[in-house]
Amino acid sequence: RVLGGYEEKGNFVINSSSQWSELWTMIHRRDIPIPQAPEIEFHKTTIIAAFMGAQTTGGYTVEIHKIDENQNNFEVIVKETSPGPNCAVAEALTQPYHIVKIPKTNKEIIFKVEKEVINC
Repeated sequence: RVLGGYEEKGNFVINSSSQWSELWTMIHRRDIPIPQAPEIEFHKTTIIAAFMGAQTTGGYTVEIHKIDENQNNFEVIVKETSPGPNCAVAEALTQPYHIVKIPKTNKEIIFKVEKEVINC
């Protein structure tokens, strides 16, 4: 998703309804009314979220590209894509983010960011 209300760059691991409600409210703080958050069964699910932060134009994306489970942790590969200097992009503020769910875990989750510039 490209539009959201959360303007900071960051990654989140959500393991409770209260954390999920707080994140959902941050994402939708500009929506009136704020839509109801999807129900998550946190005894079975962990939520992982990646936020690219506020961007001054369109053409930016963030994707949780790959999740590898190791013996002691999960490694989450976050791919951030940016437009090159010759790309035609919308003149609009955007806040790209991506949210996924995985089976419940108490393992450490390590985020690694890969950046790519698209040359148009």
